[in-house]
Amino acid sequence: MAKTKTNYLNGSLFGNFSSNPVDRFNYLFSNVVDVTYDYMLSNNEQQFKAVCISGHNVNDNTGTAPGPYNGKIFNRVVDGQTFQHRMVKVKPLNRNFNILPNPIDYKGEDRDFIIGMHEWAVSDEPITTVLTAPAYAQELECYYADGSSMGLPEKTLFYKAANLGAMQQSMWASVPEDNQSMKNGFDSAQAPAFVGPLPPQSAGMTSTGTVKNLIFELSSYYLLADALKDNILANIRHHESRNDPYIVNFGTLKGRPKIESFPQLGSMTLAEVSRFAQGTGVFGDIDFRRLNTVGNYLQSPFAVGLYQMIPDTTAELISKFESYNTEIANLAFTPENQHVFGTVLLFNKRPKIGSYLIGTSNNATEAGQALAREWAYAPLQYAEAGQRRGQSRYGGDGVNKHGTTPEAIIRDLNAGRDAIALIKDQLILYGGTPFNLAG
Repeated sequence: MAKTKTNYLNGSLFGNFSSNPVDRFNYLFSNVVDVTYDYMLSNNEQQFKAVCISGHNVNDNTGTAPGPYNGKIFNRVVDGQTFQHRMVKVKPLNRNFNILPNPIDYKGEDRDFIIGMHEWAVSDEPITTVLTAPAYAQELECYYADGSSMGLPEKTLFYKAANLGAMQQSMWASVPEDNQSMKNGFDSAQAPAFVGPLPPQSAGMTSTGTVKNLIFELSSYYLLADALKDNILANIRHHESRNDPYIVNFGTLKGRPKIESFPQLGSMTLAEVSRFAQGTGVFGDIDFRRLNTVGNYLQSPFAVGLYQMIPDTTAELISKFESYNTEIANLAFTPENQHVFGTVLLFNKRPKIGSYLIGTSNNATEAGQALAREWAYAPLQYAEAGQRRGQSRYGGDGVNKHGTTPEAIIRDLNAGRDAIALIKDQLILYGGTPFNLAG
């Protein structure tokens, strides 16, 4: 604990060395924070949820927005190569952090002051695109670790960049109209003196495609989508969206808004749909949020489009650069491109499906089971998650139901497999290798 350390000065004696009440407060609070972090670093359960509180006035944490507590960039140099990591202020949702005031209870400069008391969290993976920046009020998975190997302090708080998922709005979060940046706010002893300059961001290295991971060139995804859109994709969108490319639903929460169609989605990219339509709920002058009548709050859309992609899915498609073609993120959310998104889900999010469709696997049962894990309409091929064969894997919520039979799913898969067999020699893996020549 802090008071047992040799460099600890009892707060009651601080006045003998300084008469400045602000300095005394900053010193005492630094000790309080130090005690808390000591506890968290020694706690066996180091992973916890936190909410991003950077960007509350501009909702921009890419590292380019002004202000002391908006997102920043940390540069790490390894063997002459620079890797960039994001940093944002976070408020842990762990009960052990109740000593820290809640910024939402304050306004203007007072809110900036409170935000300054909270810890910076560093992305545990390098930046891949601008779109991997956490949004204000997004929930993050955080953990403490020794950051010395990265040139960071021993007490470093990280957030899991690969788990950004949906822009889930914390129930306490809102953006005040009168907020302004504080010029000289107090920052805790854990403030990052290691923040480097903010140069233009560089894209991360992207994996090339192999037969094992089945990442294709964008042109090949269009070929695959064309082969699948009248069989397996047709049945997915029939049951999931009734063929409405701009339909959204608001999930299964009580008091959820009714299903609605937003044609404006067609003018947005997949990344914008993920970050704004499903995240903040606002894009320009378009407000996608609707009132939840039980919680009495504005709720952002949950599943969107022909293939009813949920927030975790859209975020995964645009952020996991080692598993996906990075061009996907910038495609417009048009019906044609949505067929590509559905195809990417089949091959890259659920590779057991893609492997069966392209013939590198002959296990139709596992392919069908993977389909059931992705879309609620598809019945299980065998019992799982408390549901029987033939039921929706997600039927336990009382809302989702299966829409067909296990046998019909296998027929759909076989139809897709037959269609892909006709174009297999035209497919190019990401990086330029023809699929039929890859090892």
